[in-house]
Amino acid sequence: MRTGYVLGSRVQAQVTAAGLLLLALRKPPWLEQWLSSHDLHAYTSCTIASKDRLRVELSRVRWHGRAILDQQIELNYRCIAVLLRDRHGELVGALSVTMHMDHESSEDALTRVLSALSETAQAMRQLI
Repeated sequence: MRTGYVLGSRVQAQVTAAGLLLLALRKPPWLEQWLSSHDLHAYTSCTIASKDRLRVELSRVRWHGRAILDQQIELNYRCIAVLLRDRHGELVGALSVTMHMDHESSEDALTRVLSALSETAQAMRQLI
């Protein structure tokens, strides 16, 4: 994968599946303060750059308990994220995978990788 971004590069949280998932779990007052203090940048023509549209996406992510983003930071790439909890059940982060989209639908990608990603996050609980 060639994204033009190097390890350690910083991007806005909402353009990564892990960041979007973690934002979605924040309490509404915190999230509204975050939204009011951040301008949303469009990295591609598909990037969610509207705060109203982002609120809708955050609600969807919160309801599903996982995130999937298509072409938010790089065209033709998709990212899927699940929650990462420690052995006590406390939220400590998110585990994500980024993949080339090819001709695979979002639903087919979820079917293909979600169980493996979730099982990996579950296995990691005992290590954290």
